[in-house]
Amino acid sequence: MITRVSVLRISASGLSSATFFDYPEKMVEWARNRGFDRIDYPFFDINQKPDEETMLEGLKETIKRFPKEGGLIIGVPGPTHENSALFCPQIPILVGDFIKQIVKKMWPLDFSVFNNTNLWAEAELHQGVIRGKNKTSLLISLGRGIGSALVIDGKIHLGSRGLAGEIGHISLDPFDGPPCECGQKGCLELYVSGPALMKIAREKGIKIDEPSGLINIKDAAPLVEDARQYLVGVIASVIIPYNISVVVLGGQLAELYGPESIQKMLNEEVPYFLRHVCVYPAEYSAQEGTLVGGGIIGFRFQNIEPSELKSNERKNKGSASLKAD
Repeated sequence: MITRVSVLRISASGLSSATFFDYPEKMVEWARNRGFDRIDYPFFDINQKPDEETMLEGLKETIKRFPKEGGLIIGVPGPTHENSALFCPQIPILVGDFIKQIVKKMWPLDFSVFNNTNLWAEAELHQGVIRGKNKTSLLISLGRGIGSALVIDGKIHLGSRGLAGEIGHISLDPFDGPPCECGQKGCLELYVSGPALMKIAREKGIKIDEPSGLINIKDAAPLVEDARQYLVGVIASVIIPYNISVVVLGGQLAELYGPESIQKMLNEEVPYFLRHVCVYPAEYSAQEGTLVGGGIIGFRFQNIEPSELKSNERKNKGSASLKAD
């Protein structure tokens, strides 16, 4: 039985990858001890979107490192459907069948394409902060974009076309709000994401290099509080219809918005029936969570149950590892 899974994460900040062998129960520990393989290319400049040539170079250099056996899981920064990216403003060339057509030429076996945030939610659900808690949860990735994943009854809920739980494109002002790349106006992402905060800060004369730096600037407190209010309002609007009881905040801006602050606002400023909701920081980083979640899904595709994996680990004690070339 082949029990290995290769995972490739594509994001605005770089490509990262991992190959997992034998036993996924301790994926994160192996990852942290050994480190993830990472390849950076010029298009990962935060102010630059990649062109087709540099994306192809990055994919080729990463995929050729994987052992040509087992499965391949690919994560992209946006919703997916049938192995295609539906919407990806951070890396527009990924939209459509770009990944599907390119990877088919580079990889001889089966592969699947998922939203990075959904993969991250798998990791938090099975090996992270959601494990053992109520299985109806919302994971929110706060960074250059606003990604989110909806967990219902212990499973990632995708909806009919992979868009379920995408709170970043819930509109706060559909008529007069600023235009969004998705075609709407006034999307949440335009008020609370990293680029949005940087834009607002510059307009107010606040000079920072990274949006996370706002946490240390006293004059930025009202700006951050306004954004936090927007975020809480949208979280509440999702909690009600899905009866969510756990909200997980991760990403570069999670500390800025603060799980404790979000929890306090939910407790004080929303109806009493929302006060059962618990807000937690994600246990894993976006990179860790996406790669580990991809590993979990890849092993599941091979119909490997936990009991089988434990048996394999006992038989091959010492050989189970995370490969990072």
